Amino acid sequence: MNTQKNQRSFNSSNLSSSPGEGDSPFNPLAPFWKGGFRFIVIGVVVLGIVFRLGNLAIKPYWEDEVFTSLLVSGYEIEMIETAVKSNLMPVDGLTKYQEVHLGRSWKDTSVALAKRPEHTPLYFLLARAWAECFGSSITAMRAFPAVSSLLTLPLFYWLARLLFGSSEIAAITLCLACTSPIFIRYAQDTRPYSLWVVGILLSSAMLLHSLQNSRRRNWMLYSVSVAFAILTQWLSSFVFLAHGIYVLVIKNRFIWARPIMGEPVTEEQVAIERTTLKHFFAALTVGLLPALPWVGLVVYRRSSVQTVLGWLEKEETLSGLMVNWLSNVSRLVFAGLPADNSWLWIVGPFALLLVGSTVRIVTKRPIKQWLLPVLLCVIPTVAFVAPDLLFGGTRSLISRYFLPAYVGALLILGFGLGASTLPAKTLAKRPWRPQRMLFYAVLTISLSASWFNLNADNWWGEPDFSRQAASIITQTSSPVEVYSDQRLSPFMAFSLSLRPTDYVMWLDSTEPLPAEMFGNTRTTFLFEPSDSLLIRVKEEAAKRGVKVALVQGNSPAEGLSQSLFQIGDNRP
Repeated sequence: MNTQKNQRSFNSSNLSSSPGEGDSPFNPLAPFWKGGFRFIVIGVVVLGIVFRLGNLAIKPYWEDEVFTSLLVSGYEIEMIETAVKSNLMPVDGLTKYQEVHLGRSWKDTSVALAKRPEHTPLYFLLARAWAECFGSSITAMRAFPAVSSLLTLPLFYWLARLLFGSSEIAAITLCLACTSPIFIRYAQDTRPYSLWVVGILLSSAMLLHSLQNSRRRNWMLYSVSVAFAILTQWLSSFVFLAHGIYVLVIKNRFIWARPIMGEPVTEEQVAIERTTLKHFFAALTVGLLPALPWVGLVVYRRSSVQTVLGWLEKEETLSGLMVNWLSNVSRLVFAGLPADNSWLWIVGPFALLLVGSTVRIVTKRPIKQWLLPVLLCVIPTVAFVAPDLLFGGTRSLISRYFLPAYVGALLILGFGLGASTLPAKTLAKRPWRPQRMLFYAVLTISLSASWFNLNADNWWGEPDFSRQAASIITQTSSPVEVYSDQRLSPFMAFSLSLRPTDYVMWLDSTEPLPAEMFGNTRTTFLFEPSDSLLIRVKEEAAKRGVKVALVQGNSPAEGLSQSLFQIGDNRP
């Protein structure tokens, strides 16, 4: 019993972060909670909730969200392709596959997930339970990740408090997390990413808490958080790699470096540190065990997984990569930037601020405070940027893959805007010090960006061709017929923007053209046809004396093939 008490006391005194200079040793919320800053924090938290829960259905439902709805409903895309191919049907006949029906069971959902093992199953199973309670509408499906994302707010505060020992830094980090556009964007996406952020924060906070209080219960909770994260997203493995490196460096630095530097360390202390190492690796291993069956599925279906992820190997120039990297970094606080590269001068100062915060935390604070957030930034970045540079591809352009890096960057930025070398009494007399003013400037930019996203028709203010095409179609007399041979999942997403009275047909480009495309009484559109289909349609229309007119299309200079054609003489 005495040994356990000594171990807990030793870990707490040596591994917990030292309190920030701005805090009173007796009140973890002093000094900011005594002043007006508390009202700012409360107001920002309220806005953070509004940004996550507001206007859930205003953004278009995109292709990956359709896949989520299909998996949750227990359908496989191949099954739907067979059912709807070359079959003219009302819009409801296509969108019904995205709804949870009594005829599709939990077993169907499990089978569909097992055939798509590139994603671990936890989010989709929880979303199935949510859909059975609240329905399968766009608002209902997006409400689940939005509500889940609310858990990240207290977790951001807790993790920053554990890292830096300062309630002021934790409160500033919380404010940044509440308004950060990148976290709000994935809070309103029917995908596993908001739940993944919960797993990243929870497992990291439980790691620090367990290191500070090395009890069996804490390590068991860390195992649970590891299982939660890995069963939500495969890329959690980067987070656990960061955890392993962090623990090894911190513990071995104490065991080996201190004696070399002449600092006294007793054999009992070394034994305690080695025991903590064993507890960590045992807890991590136990937490990863539930994912082993899914690892087997990935190996078994590796060819289909490679096919699904093949689009990531698309080529991109180095200059294009660098511009997109900076754009992705900017989304920590910016949104709605100009379409051209004129935004670079706006984002540049923020990038310098982030670099300066990193330099400051590395040079001014002990390694146990800065190593974990730096590793969360570095490991995913190297894992995705290096293959793109060496072998080509666009893996490093997918911002959602970098959510651990965004978490680490936000922690570093929170430190840079919150840490101070001034004593508590001086801070209380200088609430408008330059560093605080810089925080207010960043917070204002982030608030403005999130408000812009809340009311925008699409994320980051980018134009959405599908929505523009749907607007043109729905302005015509009802009903209309829409034909397309593009991939089924984006066509299903597009159909959600049409009227229930409209008709759609998904075509197989190898089969004969349906006769109803030409000369019927309804207004007929051809949406994003392939080159081969467009040629065939024009040839057949010419034989029948029917016009095929371009209604809307992108400029060839943009390198896009998105287009909407009308077949027949009736103009919209």
